[in-house]
Amino acid sequence: MFRAFLLILVFWTTVASGKQMTWLLSDAHHMPYFDGQGNGYIEVLAQALASEGWRIDLVQLPRTRVESTMLTQQADLIAITNPNWVDDRSKMLFSDAYIHQPMAMVSLPMPPITSFDQLADKRVIEFAGYFYKEPYRSAERLSTVYIYRPEQGYRMLLADRADVLLLDSLILDYQRSVDHRLAPLIKHDLLVSSDSVHFGIASDHPERDLMLEAINRVIANNNMQDWMHQFDLPSN
Repeated sequence: MFRAFLLILVFWTTVASGKQMTWLLSDAHHMPYFDGQGNGYIEVLAQALASEGWRIDLVQLPRTRVESTMLTQQADLIAITNPNWVDDRSKMLFSDAYIHQPMAMVSLPMPPITSFDQLADKRVIEFAGYFYKEPYRSAERLSTVYIYRPEQGYRMLLADRADVLLLDSLILDYQRSVDHRLAPLIKHDLLVSSDSVHFGIASDHPERDLMLEAINRVIANNNMQDWMHQFDLPSN
């Protein structure tokens, strides 16, 4: 069924009848969300459900295959998604959000960015597919480049091929805590409102209510922002 999968990770204890889920993740998602060894936040949620008797299969696929695979019910849920990221939101239902994190503006050392007007002479990097809200959305920029992986943005900043990267603050904090090469990067206090992050399931899935109820319960009991404190994250 998943002939082109990159990785399957299974969490389970004694499985009650019908208590099984397959979660899909894009191969672009890494720590702090997922590392394939049980250390990421999505894996923490899987372990919490496994302790309740669920079998959870985590399957990582190329980004372009994730939504279609779920909608054809070759898997149950997408573990990292948002209504703005899918092709047809009418075909999906979403869990409670587990991240409401605004996007940080990241750069090499420079004077603080305190107004979006200051971006008019900046080369800005954005994540493809994200919806950025006003007033950032209508602010002028010298140029905009779209990426799919944080590493692409880091390389561009460090090589002086861009000035500002918009990035999930949690990802930056985690990666700066484990990769000394990112130590020079700073976060500006001015934040950009963007998308929250959810699980997504097909609206016609026969067990959608049962699965979403279980996921919402473990999200409520395992707050991601609180979980991130274990990494002793630097603020700047």
